[in-house]
Amino acid sequence: MGFSGGFSYLVNNLGGVGMDIRVLRYISEIAKTGSLTRAASNLYISQPALSKALKKAEEDLDCQIFRRNGTTLDLTDAGEVVLAHARLIIAQYEIMGESILDIKKLKTGHTSLGIPAIVSLLFFPPMIVEFRKRYPGIDLQIYEFGGVGLADRVIKGEIDVAIGMRPILRDELSEIPIFRNEVGLSMRKEHFLAGKEKIKIRDLENVPIVTFNKDFMAHVLLMERFHEAGFEPTADFLSIQCDIMMEMARLSNTVCILPKPILEYYGHPDMKIATFEPEFTWELCMIFRKNGYLSRATKTLIAFIQNQFSNIQNGPYGPPYQWWIPAPAELAGTKPASLRHRDKEKEPK
Repeated sequence: MGFSGGFSYLVNNLGGVGMDIRVLRYISEIAKTGSLTRAASNLYISQPALSKALKKAEEDLDCQIFRRNGTTLDLTDAGEVVLAHARLIIAQYEIMGESILDIKKLKTGHTSLGIPAIVSLLFFPPMIVEFRKRYPGIDLQIYEFGGVGLADRVIKGEIDVAIGMRPILRDELSEIPIFRNEVGLSMRKEHFLAGKEKIKIRDLENVPIVTFNKDFMAHVLLMERFHEAGFEPTADFLSIQCDIMMEMARLSNTVCILPKPILEYYGHPDMKIATFEPEFTWELCMIFRKNGYLSRATKTLIAFIQNQFSNIQNGPYGPPYQWWIPAPAELAGTKPASLRHRDKEKEPK
């Protein structure tokens, strides 16, 4: 079934009405000109053929679409309804045609995506595989740096698009929000803070913590919270590797501060997760140069990522970051498991 035929099939099955896109265009043109003669001329068909198509449409819809008013044709009340729907369908048909044409034209191209190491495993392997499968002609290059380093490289034009943490405090960049959650805390169940569901920044005074290094925006925002509370944090270990940070916190009985989705992804039965009070928001966005040129390949990548994160937000397991890995422990009916244990567990049905 060709493109035009496929849409005709769709229209033919709307309410059982046997009408294709051409007839909808005929009705629209007649309404525009108020004349069968002028409409036929504009449509490059004969007037008898146009009259026959209009009569067939009125029979299929079981209503009169036009009434004669002297030398012109005016829409009936039913005709107004038909025209309104016809215009919507014609507009969607044209949009669909343009979208398919864009895809057909997008045979080759180049674009680049920068991803912070902390979220690369959490979200992006299936996205990258799917993008390359869907657009095999686009050369997609992936770069991993901290959020600050990624912003610098986007501004310099070294990377087309990057994932960052809001707020992006750079006037040279535009941003598109894609995901929202919060920063959490993880500690051993015997830690003196483990009994709290909500932890205030003041509770962490003189408490050894494990968290991101200064290359990450989350580190900058966390340090601001400590400074606003009037004390310096006791930083036991700073890193860019989430799994190492979690293991260090587990072995040394310190508090690991990371985005909550990451804490749950690398969760361990010995560890308890809490959140901040007030909430410490963790929001991801796509960043690109403000007023900079975006190639067709880059625009395609941006739209693709937006769509993928929209699917994540409405994922089958509820929490958005669990869309391609096993469900959270509370949904699976099991205790939290570390990443190295998850391959031994069956994914919930």
